[in-house]
Amino acid sequence: MGNKKLNSDKLQQPKHVIVAKVLWVILLVVFLVCEIVGWSVMFDNQVLGAILIPIGGGILVVLLPLFMVAFEPELAEMKLKKQLYTQKKTEQILEEIASNDADIQHRATKKKIHSVVEGVNVEKCPKCGDKVDADEEYCSNCGAHLIRKCPKCKSINGVDDKFCKKCGQKLED
Repeated sequence: MGNKKLNSDKLQQPKHVIVAKVLWVILLVVFLVCEIVGWSVMFDNQVLGAILIPIGGGILVVLLPLFMVAFEPELAEMKLKKQLYTQKKTEQILEEIASNDADIQHRATKKKIHSVVEGVNVEKCPKCGDKVDADEEYCSNCGAHLIRKCPKCKSINGVDDKFCKKCGQKLED
């Protein structure tokens, strides 16, 4: 339905815009004819070529500003579409960043207990020192908690943290 409204708006353009479009097309054809004929006859009839080529150049000077008047509604619509597209993309990126916030926070907390052993990232249990997988919440050797979730905001904190980094809530032992 929005497209029908848009198309009806195009049909109801001001008369000066319609006149400018018709004039622009006519002048464009005259410019092309002058240039093509002028350059093609330049070698046979230098006088005719010397007349037509500058006429074509003069028409070109008129064509450029006339284009801006004739196609201003379309150019404004294209500019608006570009702004809306940019705004939509920006909103999508911000939503993606917000949705990944918990994952980023989780990985940042896990980095606290990462250590590099022979070039491979390995996590160690803070209680027994055994190697654990990066996605484990409990040590499979001693059962120690490897991360702590805040009871209030559910953000992930390191096992040694006493208070939540995000909201300041005291973490339970």
